[in-house]
Amino acid sequence: MGASQTTATIAQYQIIKGKTETAPQVAIKGVGVAPVGGLKIDLTVRDKLVEKWEETKKTSQDIKTQKTGRAMAKMLVAANKAKMVLSANKEHMAGVQQLIDDEDFKAKITRDELEASIQGDIEQAMEAVREAFKSSGMSNDEISQVIMFGGGMRVPAIQEALKKELNGAELSFNINADEAAALGGSYHAAFVSKVFRVKTMFIKDAVQKPVEVRFERDLEPEEIQEDGVTKKTIKRTLFQKMNPYPQKKAITFNRFADDFSFSVFIDGQLQETVNLAGVKGAHENNTHADPKGVKAHFRMNDSGILVLESADATFEHEVFEEPEAPKKDEKAKMPDMPDIDKSTLDKIKDKFGSFFNGEDTDGKTAEQVLEELGKAAKEKKDAEGAAGDEATGEDSTDSDEPAAEEKPEEEAAKEEEPKAEEPAAEDAKAEEAKAEEPKDGEAEPAAVEGKAEEPKKVIKKFSVILESTAVNHDLESVSGDEREAIYNQIKALDQADADRLAKEKSFNDLESFIYDRQDKLYREGWTDAISEEQREEVAAALSAASDWLWDVEEPTAVTFDDKLAELKKLTRDWERRFEEHEKRPEAVERLEKMISGMRELFMETYKNQTGEGLALSQEDVFEMSEKLDKVTDWLKEKTEAQAALAQHEDPAFKVMDVQVKEKTLSNAGEILYKKIRTWRPPKPTEPPTIEPTTTGEEGEEVNAEEGEEVPKDAPASEEEKPAEETTTEEPAKDTTHDGSEL
Repeated sequence: MGASQTTATIAQYQIIKGKTETAPQVAIKGVGVAPVGGLKIDLTVRDKLVEKWEETKKTSQDIKTQKTGRAMAKMLVAANKAKMVLSANKEHMAGVQQLIDDEDFKAKITRDELEASIQGDIEQAMEAVREAFKSSGMSNDEISQVIMFGGGMRVPAIQEALKKELNGAELSFNINADEAAALGGSYHAAFVSKVFRVKTMFIKDAVQKPVEVRFERDLEPEEIQEDGVTKKTIKRTLFQKMNPYPQKKAITFNRFADDFSFSVFIDGQLQETVNLAGVKGAHENNTHADPKGVKAHFRMNDSGILVLESADATFEHEVFEEPEAPKKDEKAKMPDMPDIDKSTLDKIKDKFGSFFNGEDTDGKTAEQVLEELGKAAKEKKDAEGAAGDEATGEDSTDSDEPAAEEKPEEEAAKEEEPKAEEPAAEDAKAEEAKAEEPKDGEAEPAAVEGKAEEPKKVIKKFSVILESTAVNHDLESVSGDEREAIYNQIKALDQADADRLAKEKSFNDLESFIYDRQDKLYREGWTDAISEEQREEVAAALSAASDWLWDVEEPTAVTFDDKLAELKKLTRDWERRFEEHEKRPEAVERLEKMISGMRELFMETYKNQTGEGLALSQEDVFEMSEKLDKVTDWLKEKTEAQAALAQHEDPAFKVMDVQVKEKTLSNAGEILYKKIRTWRPPKPTEPPTIEPTTTGEEGEEVNAEEGEEVPKDAPASEEEKPAEETTTEEPAKDTTHDGSEL
């Protein structure tokens, strides 16, 4: 039982064997529906409470005729609460504050009164159960379990009525009504879809509304009545109520030789009209065949949607069937196999089967033995025939007689008369065996083949696919002007939703701002940042704005935004002073640490260093020292001035000023640090090289560059010998390397 209706369903659960696997299946056998649910019960209880109000009311105004309907809506809420409370209690005190004209309503209602008032609704709900049994053709004895579903099933009176209807059957409440439908629907959707892979579970639902096909056909001349009507409407049921689906069905139209149309009705309502084209052309192109009607193939899918899959025109005509290839006689495979009836073969098979412990059950061993026996008999016969040829002197290879298999059956029968005591069937077998045996001296004839069958006339069916176009009447198409009007209406609704959301957001922002600033007026830290006069002014403005929120008529988002901007302007200085007071100590401390660090890095390391090749010059160090002194003096002056001011007064300096000084020192320090990072010590200077000189005979120094030649045979002096020794070439060293060095 839901909010608007009650549904009783009889379902069968069983394990079935499908095409590829064995899986559970749920099949719907019967369904019953009643237009009564939880809302209908609430309305009934509401009417009961209204009766109690009429008995004790103190005002002349009637709540039933109230223009706004607000009083009846409050009564409906009270009725729903009474229904839930009385489901677990015997009595309840129902009440509504300020129901109408500032009058309160309070009345006592018991469970007996509730059940008496909803007795008609309960009886109507039980009709769904009776309808389910009627549609399924089942009885109470065949029901194994009753599962309760829906919020309305919690009413004790409904449970008792259902037990009475089902002859005292036990009711099960093991299904979560809030989740079962959602989980089951999503699981079945995943099973039907090809995207997901879930465990197989077949669902066989039942058609709730009958589906029929209607069409018109021309009457034969003898069928025309006096009224002169020449057409007749034919109705054919395609799906009856409670037919299972998914399922495919086809309907045949027998008397149409031209294009035609038909309509599909669901529960008497026109759903679509289908036009079939190509019927006339199919008849004209197949005049050699007999028409057998037009077939329309329908399919109702897993979702219960009816679809026309295809339509075709069916014909049939007589054709000669091509004869099959003649089958070879099985006896031709083994011409010398003795003609033994099946009973004898079975006895031999059983004999050999028992001999081999019953393992030969297919008769192959027995056939092999018979084949070997036939070969032995043939060899013996060939030997006897050779002996006869030698005695008579006949040449078997030059015989002009036809093969035995080509002889007529009469001639073959004359060669040997049958024995009188053998039956006719055995005579035929013996004659056939003799006919197959070759004469003495003749070549072995080919295997006898079966006679070719004469062509037979058979009826062949074929179909011609037709074109179909469907016009849906369930969803009516709209014209261009109507479409434009609908588009504008949807656009207006979207804009109204956007305006409503913007107004709600602006209202919430303004309300949150008012409550937040009213709280901060008396919060520690914030009270010191505002003077007493300003606090009173801000408090009055916030209080007035809070009252204005609920009294303003037809407000918009812009209205609330303007009010919020007005309040922000009033409290801006107060908020800034608080923020400055909170952030100032941290900013001052950070600047002091920077000054101390830069003095240690640049002043103590590079101060009073002189000479060339240094990373920083004394001018750089002096310039940085001067900047640090100026910032230090500025910070000291501003800090002392701020200490003399009250917290609710404007600050002597702002945090932003401290950040500017910090940025200036940071840029200057970055320049010096870059010089230190890129500095490299200078390379040491090399001593001047002394060029070599020569000495003359009289001790005079002679420059070799002047071009004076020294005699080759002149004796070398003692001073020149060491020079000669240094220029003497050394013997070439062995440059070979062993493997370890490589």
